[in-house]
Amino acid sequence: MRPHRSKGWLNAKPQDPALFAKKTQEISRLYRMAPLLHSLGVHVVSLDEMTGIQAL
Repeated sequence: MRPHRSKGWLNAKPQDPALFAKKTQEISRLYRMAPLLHSLGVHVVSLDEMTGIQAL
């Protein structure tokens, strides 16, 4: 095994493209609203399933 030589790329392959687009828009809207929500005292947390990478 040579894990240092492997390359990976993650692309979404949604079964329902319309639902995927809707969810993507919802999440993007939440990211854009995060500064406003913070100023209103709302605590927004983002979680990522990739445990080996630090979320900044």
